[in-house]
Formats: sequence, C-alpha cells, structure tokens
Amino acid sequence: ALWLLLTPYAGLTHDAQAYAFQAVARADPAILGQDVFLRYESQDRYTIFPQIYSALIQVFGLEATASALTFGFHVLWFGAAFLVARQL
Repeated sequence: ALWLLLTPYAGLTHDAQAYAFQAVARADPAILGQDVFLRYESQDRYTIFPQIYSALIQVFGLEATASALTFGFHVLWFGAAFLVARQL
C-alpha cells in the first residue's frame, strides 16, 4: 500500500506508449493501420490484452484507461506477492 501511495503515476512512458499506440490503432485501423511499426504486426495477436485495452480506451479514453489499468495491475501484483509470502 505504501508503494502505491508514494509512487505517483508517471503517465504513458516507455513501453506503455507502444502498447497504447497499438490499442489506438486497433480502434481506428484506417488512420494508423499502415504505420511501419504496425504493418507487420507484433506479439499482440498472441494475447487478448490489446482487444480489451482498445475497447476500454474507446469507452473511457486513453489516459483514464492507462492509469486505471496501471493501478489495477499494481494491486494485483502486490496481492499475489502477499499470497506467496503468506504461503512461504
């Protein structure tokens, strides 16, 4: 909990920009579908996350979705770490 309180959300930085770009392109392939980064696809066809991310972006917007997913995955990560520590 202390980590979540003391580490502010930095926004879309580093590889989060690439994932956001892929999700936005999936929502509107006519505009971004021919970009060289997306033309030959990537690992996003092997997971369901880009479809979910794209749908959430269309409903809530890019920044709100990114911050909510970041917070949610942090909570899941620390919850899993707690469960592992409790078992050990």
